Amino acid sequence: MARKLESNCPNENSNITQMKNLQTLESTKCILCNDTGWIFNNSKNSYTQCDCNKSQIIIEQLAATGIGPNAIKKSFKDFETWNPQVKKMKDTSTSYYLSFHRIKDQGNNSLALLGDSGVGKTHLLVALINNFVSKQSVKVVYMSYIDAITELKQNVLNGEVYQRIIRKYKNAEILAVDDLFKNGYTESDLRIMSEIVNYRYINNLPMMFSSEYLLKDLIDIDKAIGGRIKEMSQNYLCEISGVENNYRMKGGN
Repeated sequence: MARKLESNCPNENSNITQMKNLQTLESTKCILCNDTGWIFNNSKNSYTQCDCNKSQIIIEQLAATGIGPNAIKKSFKDFETWNPQVKKMKDTSTSYYLSFHRIKDQGNNSLALLGDSGVGKTHLLVALINNFVSKQSVKVVYMSYIDAITELKQNVLNGEVYQRIIRKYKNAEILAVDDLFKNGYTESDLRIMSEIVNYRYINNLPMMFSSEYLLKDLIDIDKAIGGRIKEMSQNYLCEISGVENNYRMKGGN
């Protein structure tokens, strides 16, 4: 009579079950809430929002501003102040951030960082966006000048689409305009920017600008737009120029 062979190998069904459990564990990003976003508190018989869910919401809110995934990483902490002028620009930016809720309903509720390329204007603008969104829950819209103007001009004859796009810039809680008039401007560009800036000026809505043009240049380009920027950002306007302030020229990133 044949003897039944015994094996030290685990049961096949048991192996499959273990593998499924391992896959489930590995696919779970948060072991505190099992990716539900909420943690049950037995003592209080209630749910609290998990930190992972708060972080994801912040990431989604930052993505909704329009800034790219790499730019999201930029912060005040990693901004190098390599000379007094650049330090002044950073100080102006942080002062604006700290004062925002006090000044947001005033006429001078905006910021302008103006001057040569490579001094860190966009870095500081994005750091401000990151802080406003993640720490103060302020809804910011990022407007890359070249991309936005191109999109608006492409849809200028499609009234419904044009109005949908421009309303986003007109009505944002804060509008961050990066590289204003970069690569030049046309009469059409000026009309579009005038429409946005004037609307926000009339409705007392704050803006944050970066541009390679100094204030006098902006006023020469368009007296109305330049004048509005001067008036709205008079307490938080920083101009910087000179090759010695260019971080890229000194070997920075």
